[in-house]
Amino acid sequence: PLRAPSCLPASAAADPSQTALFPVSLFVTAIADGALSKDCQQKAKERLSLIISKIPKEQNTTVELSEGTLDLKMRVFVSGSEDAKAVAEYIQTHPNQMPSPFVILARDLPMALLYDPSSLDLSDASVADRLRKQAKTRAVKLIREVIAESSRTLGGRTLRGHGGALAVDRILAPLIAARAHRVEGQADTKRYLAFAARSKTGPSPHCSPSLPPTPRPPSPPQQSLLGEMEDDEKLCICALRSLAKHTFMQSRSTQDTENPAFPLIQGGRWWEYVDRARLR
Repeated sequence: PLRAPSCLPASAAADPSQTALFPVSLFVTAIADGALSKDCQQKAKERLSLIISKIPKEQNTTVELSEGTLDLKMRVFVSGSEDAKAVAEYIQTHPNQMPSPFVILARDLPMALLYDPSSLDLSDASVADRLRKQAKTRAVKLIREVIAESSRTLGGRTLRGHGGALAVDRILAPLIAARAHRVEGQADTKRYLAFAARSKTGPSPHCSPSLPPTPRPPSPPQQSLLGEMEDDEKLCICALRSLAKHTFMQSRSTQDTENPAFPLIQGGRWWEYVDRARLR
């Protein structure tokens, strides 16, 4: 079974229930040389045309073959999504088209992310979307690797759809299956291509051994916020803090009680005033 990453916090290592699994099934296709058939219904044709023309930057990639480097445009969708169903239905109704406009690279890629539920709340749709995006990025990398692994039997014309929409999937599917494993400590016994999720500002506690977690410095002042900022923003916040501290020192010396706008500064907690102002 696949073990959770070695740099898990001690508490999570002692209690596997603190390590959660977020499975994401992905449908991966390559954009090939074929044109959409004239018998394709207009509504489906419009959706498929957008799928072909709108390629996310990270899915516009290259693969290494024995014959050289090949530019490859991938599209990665959550299985069961409208886009995934549109491509699958087109291939099902045009199984013998050569060249095909689409080549299936993986019908059901079983990705999964390990994450800490105490730091990531999946009831927040934006968090779940962020993890799905990470899974898609990792899927592109994995597909590139298995294509390179099979480069002796897989040629550029086949990837371009000249062998039909299903020829590549028959070659890659066994290689992908061999990489999937059960995740130790999880009730789910399905085999996954699992990896550690990354938080918005860096690795999650379930990080790669090459990226050990860095403990946050204690407050005050709240320096942990500075790690999330660009350099120019850091300078602005530092300047604000400096100004707030200066104002606080002046208010102490003059005993100015006529300005109620700085209650936290007058109370001696100037750093909280600045941090709260930034978070508004």
